Amino acid sequence: MLSPLHRRPFVYLRGHDIRGHLGHQSWGRFWGWDPKENGALLIVLWLIWLQHGRLSGHLPDRAFMAGLAFLNVVVALSWFGVNLLGVGLHSYGFTSGLAAGLGTFCAAEILLIGTLWYRARAC
Repeated sequence: MLSPLHRRPFVYLRGHDIRGHLGHQSWGRFWGWDPKENGALLIVLWLIWLQHGRLSGHLPDRAFMAGLAFLNVVVALSWFGVNLLGVGLHSYGFTSGLAAGLGTFCAAEILLIGTLWYRARAC
């Protein structure tokens, strides 16, 4: 039986597939290389890479947990970062102050992950 952590990439992949079929029905194309579509694919690929690394033994538990924590940065860039590009079907504008906030969030996450990694190594 797979744990929820092991099922997550498959759920995201299924959601990505459903989104593609809905896009095909609405706009006549399954995939259009829109930045939001690529961002969603990036989330799926990041989770698959983490699972593959863990199941194959290339990622120790601490690196796997750090990768899952870094998923916050990947999701933030996929959801909010693509709006900064200003292109594609899903560019909604509303980017005033977004770059500074997104950069601060990403830097804080990386600093937190690095600090916790360093403390875990010291123990």
